[in-house]
Amino acid sequence: MTKSKYYYDYTRNMSVESEVNYVQTPNYYRGCFKGIKANEVIDDFLLSYNIGTAVTYLLRAGKKPNNPAKQDIQKAIDHLKFELELIRKKDEHE
Repeated sequence: MTKSKYYYDYTRNMSVESEVNYVQTPNYYRGCFKGIKANEVIDDFLLSYNIGTAVTYLLRAGKKPNNPAKQDIQKAIDHLKFELELIRKKDEHE
């Protein structure tokens, strides 16, 4: 399967230190039953940066300490709007 031209490789700019931190994923980025990480879902579906970020916010909504679910949901909506804008601009240029 080919990656979308909007696909963002989040590991591209990681330093060795951030790779170590990446392995130690906080619980609010892991599934409750199978322990699947949010980034694994994003990778498996080859999501673009904005859609992947929106999915991440939705998956952690209400789970991160001192961070209300409505804040994560709004951030997800914002990133979906960003993606729609990119798609609209692309369509205008075709």
